[in-house]
Amino acid sequence: MPLADLSLVAALKFTLEKTVTGWPSIVQGEDSVTVSLAGVDLEEWTQAYAAKLSLAGAATTTVDLASFTNLAGEAVTLNRVFGIVVQVVPTVAANADCDLVVEPGAANGLVWNMAAVTVLANQTYLMTEAADNATGTAVDATHKTLKFTNSGADALTATVVILGGTA
Repeated sequence: MPLADLSLVAALKFTLEKTVTGWPSIVQGEDSVTVSLAGVDLEEWTQAYAAKLSLAGAATTTVDLASFTNLAGEAVTLNRVFGIVVQVVPTVAANADCDLVVEPGAANGLVWNMAAVTVLANQTYLMTEAADNATGTAVDATHKTLKFTNSGADALTATVVILGGTA
């Protein structure tokens, strides 16, 4: 069952203000930045690895993008990847010593546009190729695994979605 719909919109609005004693505050803004992934070719971006990874402190798991089961229960073999979203939440809110390191796996590591990324507790990481990119980053027999390591002492849950292609 291929992807039937895919959209991404992120907006950040901000205003800067500085207090000036005896005078009105200096205000700059409201400014904003909007990012949209529009025009995605669903003939190319066809599948998604999606999982909630539960990792104890110092635990590691490896995901093989050439062999996984999607949320529809189907076996999937990606041959390229286009994007990743990772959200990290401490299992216990008060215990936030749980940063997640995402990097190529030790065996057959996928070398993407990152050597390693650390996603801090209560943060989200997002990276995608351009919407019109039909090439992506190759997944093959020697470039297929991503390692997820909890570098802290406390347990975490990481929501991970990786977009890719199979054609």
